[in-house]
Amino acid sequence: MDLKTELQTDPLGLGYAGKTLGEIHGIINSKQYAIKKPIPLQKIVELMVKKGIFVKLHDAATDKSDPGHAASINMLEALRNSLFGSVLDTEDTDVIALLTALQTGGVVTAGQNSAVSSMADVLVSRAEFLGLGPVSMRDINDALT
Repeated sequence: MDLKTELQTDPLGLGYAGKTLGEIHGIINSKQYAIKKPIPLQKIVELMVKKGIFVKLHDAATDKSDPGHAASINMLEALRNSLFGSVLDTEDTDVIALLTALQTGGVVTAGQNSAVSSMADVLVSRAEFLGLGPVSMRDINDALT
């Protein structure tokens, strides 16, 4: 949706009508919409080191009787061979399945899985959500005239 359509139709009922340029600017650029963004793998690695998860992955991967054996091998191989690329997308079904398997196998706790998932939570503005980036008052004025 373009800025003009957003301001004219106000599909979320944010109340653009009758507001000053400054008020509209504040409304549309306010970071209040939660989305998930892929997490840079470097951040995941840092968390895994800090929480001792790498040790648990290695231990489970080397013990065939460990319930998390297969999931640990898969995670270590995915990280080693950059199978996720440079980011971890916590909304990808394969990633969800792998993280769930690691938790089910006792390699990671529910809290650690939550910590990974929350790393993907980002607040964005309505403008960013629409793919417009930050919107200036000039942009708003141009869209309204």
